[in-house]
Amino acid sequence: VAYGSLLGDRHQLSAAQFRRLGIRLHKAHDRVQAILAFREALAGDPTSEEAHRNLGWLLLLEGNSHDAVQHLRRAVDAEVTIDGAFLLAFAYLVDGQQDAAVAAYAQAIDAFGVEAARRVAVGNLDWLLSRGVHTQQAQAIRDRYWPRE
Repeated sequence: VAYGSLLGDRHQLSAAQFRRLGIRLHKAHDRVQAILAFREALAGDPTSEEAHRNLGWLLLLEGNSHDAVQHLRRAVDAEVTIDGAFLLAFAYLVDGQQDAAVAAYAQAIDAFGVEAARRVAVGNLDWLLSRGVHTQQAQAIRDRYWPRE
């Protein structure tokens, strides 16, 4: 499938189709086109949790943590999901918003529980620690909820 041509035919695709296209493009490792597809999905459905969450994640991967936070905040405002809540907390941390990150992790853990959160949060925190990014706060969050055995 020529995804680029589908993006060119904006008027022929619904918001849901753009969301599905964005997911396929992301899985195909085409972040730039996936970002465009999720932006088109949001043009048709500005309250889509899924489109905001996926766009936020892709923007975070591309190093645009400020815009990622904005989209992840909108995702959580639309619908609180475990992935959205912890991605927002992680994005706050990456963006250097330490207090917001701590509060968001606490809220997400209150909503979903420590063990359920483990699969979503620990890998991201460990990734930051392995790269030396915001290590003090990432380690404090990691140790508070998921101390290493």
